[in-house]
Amino acid sequence: MLLKAGIGWRDVPVFVAGSLLPDVLARVPPLAVELLARPLGGAPPWVSYVWVPMHLPVGMLVLSFSLCLLFPAPRRRVVFANLLGGMALHLGLDLLQDHQGVGYQLLFPLWGRPVELGIFGSEDSVLVAPVLAVLALGAWWRRRSRAPA
Repeated sequence: MLLKAGIGWRDVPVFVAGSLLPDVLARVPPLAVELLARPLGGAPPWVSYVWVPMHLPVGMLVLSFSLCLLFPAPRRRVVFANLLGGMALHLGLDLLQDHQGVGYQLLFPLWGRPVELGIFGSEDSVLVAPVLAVLALGAWWRRRSRAPA
């Protein structure tokens, strides 16, 4: 939301959805399948691997393109750009984290070498989130107070 405050406020919900979708689609389905399959002895490991591309650039491109087709033709470019922008922000922040050497295969399926910058731990976002939430609220309030009545 802070990024959108800096570049313009149009389509904030779509941008935010784009920033959330990689984790929602790469993490929630395998967890749900595992919970449902637990009484049967659990799900096979490949079930969780099927969803991994949703958290990589190739999956983000396909997902953004697919979702933008649900919108009217004149809005598709803007929706695609905002979804992909939110996903790029998500991936950029993930690349800054230390995942104990696991990293991300940015050029999957062409190149499989994992990439991560490891500047901070993934748990550090818990410390920064409240500050960013207050800044986002302030930006929203400032914009709201400037809007014509």
